[in-house]
Amino acid sequence: MLFGNSYHFTTLSEYENIAYVQYAEELKLLSEQFSNNFSDFKNMEDCFNLFATPTKSNVQNAPIHLQMELIEIHENVLLKSKFEDMDLSDFYKKYLEEDHFPQLRKFTRRLICAFGLAVFTNANSSFQ
Repeated sequence: MLFGNSYHFTTLSEYENIAYVQYAEELKLLSEQFSNNFSDFKNMEDCFNLFATPTKSNVQNAPIHLQMELIEIHENVLLKSKFEDMDLSDFYKKYLEEDHFPQLRKFTRRLICAFGLAVFTNANSSFQ
């Protein structure tokens, strides 16, 4: 846009005397707003990865209050095989009991509540 190229803006290219600099500034502001709106998701990337793959997540990168429970999961061959054989929601519901994994359960509930993950809202769910 700064160089007077409106190729990707076909409607704009039909006009004459286009204020390219003004449009370029607006596009830059839109791009910054878009980046800012999704920066929270980028900051939570490690949390999402931990949630999606607790058996493979890097324990050292996890929050300290989750590390011992993650180590237990990593060392438990049965849990690792169950994780590979079933849906994520079933794994959390059936195999991460509250009394053995209280911190991971709390962590998981927070993510579910924050993002309204419908897959976990089944009325029979043990997470409710």
